[in-house]
Amino acid sequence: MRVSPELGLLLGRLALSAGYNGRRQALLLGLSCLAGLSLVLALLSGSPWVAGGLFLVSGLGFSAVYPVVMALVGECFAREQSLAIGLVSSAGGVGSLSFPFAMAAIAGQFGIAQSFWFCAATAWVMALAAGAVLAQSRQRQLLENSTS
Repeated sequence: MRVSPELGLLLGRLALSAGYNGRRQALLLGLSCLAGLSLVLALLSGSPWVAGGLFLVSGLGFSAVYPVVMALVGECFAREQSLAIGLVSSAGGVGSLSFPFAMAAIAGQFGIAQSFWFCAATAWVMALAAGAVLAQSRQRQLLENSTS
């Protein structure tokens, strides 16, 4: 039986909308770490079944990142919300278009495993960026609380 990566993407979006009611920044960081960690563990796994399950978990992590980012952009840019959402959405589209070509080029040059290591590294860069957003948000909240 083959487990489809699309199943992970679908389940992640459903779980996000059904069970989340906390801070979006922390969710973004958690999802990015979940995706990155499960990709690394899948690549280190010796079993195809374990790797398949971990790729499914990775899909759960990746699936909810885009909606959370779009919600964060809407919150952070109240004045220029439409411009900010348009720019982030366009950047997401460019990434969606170019990432498969980058993966294919890396796989062609170095092998499929290295292309997935590139994907895992990208997930960790995303987690670092989410951590920076979370730290900035907390700092802004502390400043607002101290002035009021």
